[in-house]
Amino acid sequence: MRTWALSVATALLICGSAWAGYTVGIDVEGKMSKGQLDKLTAENESLRIKLHDQEESASASPPASSAQPAAETVGQKTKEPAFIDHDAVLDAFRRTDDKGGSFEITESEKQELMADPRSRDYKWVLRTFVEEKLGKKLKTFQTASQTVNPRILLVTTTDDTAYEIEMKKWPAYDQIWTVERFNSMSPRDVGSGSLLYRVVKQEEVPKNVQDWLGPLLAAPDWKTEYLRDGEKTFVLIKTSSSATDSVEVENVALWVGEVTVTYQTYDYANSEDRSLVNDYVLLEIPYNAAEGVRFTKSLSISR
Repeated sequence: MRTWALSVATALLICGSAWAGYTVGIDVEGKMSKGQLDKLTAENESLRIKLHDQEESASASPPASSAQPAAETVGQKTKEPAFIDHDAVLDAFRRTDDKGGSFEITESEKQELMADPRSRDYKWVLRTFVEEKLGKKLKTFQTASQTVNPRILLVTTTDDTAYEIEMKKWPAYDQIWTVERFNSMSPRDVGSGSLLYRVVKQEEVPKNVQDWLGPLLAAPDWKTEYLRDGEKTFVLIKTSSSATDSVEVENVALWVGEVTVTYQTYDYANSEDRSLVNDYVLLEIPYNAAEGVRFTKSLSISR
């Protein structure tokens, strides 16, 4: 007695995408039992469910373009990718009054650039400058100014250094671009989402910092001093022995191992409200100012 049986081809997976098996009816001898047929059907259903689950898992994963960059492998160790808070770096560049090094482009250099059509492409000029003048590899860049000529760009290199680069276009010289100046800093010095500094009192700092403060606070004259303590820098601005002298911090900026503190001084001798007087300002900065601290007095007022 002849019977018809159902035969199912198994599913194939190629390059992460699945395609289901197909079923054809074939004429076979009546030798297959009902148990064998049920077993084959169950196995095929199990495989179909597995393929469906894999497809759902793949569709739930983020696309490669939005995934975190893979860690860079160095020997047996891995180096996690650096993530730069571009807004914080831009703000740090804008707050500093040190605009970095500048260049004077000679007439012969302009003529030489005019002979190369690529000099009309600011991106090519930028990449060439980073590679040949700075000895670095360009990682990212973005326009940071509201003007396109001059154009100020925030540039990062593969060694995780940030640069503020100002470029100029020369209409009288066949629209060539040149680099006018640049400034640099380590994004790690800026931090991300953390306070740039905090104002503290003598009793709030470690014992060794208190010992450093004691003689300075007891001195009768003005003092601008700093102390590097591990990964922190403590900055002191102290007034004179006059009961009406006061000091206020205006701005703190960090770049390339240096801290700049801008402050204002006040004399409240003509004011009846002495509660405004600050005898001293002590700052705790979570940054080792390897190149020191620069103090700038921007304003002095008598009230």
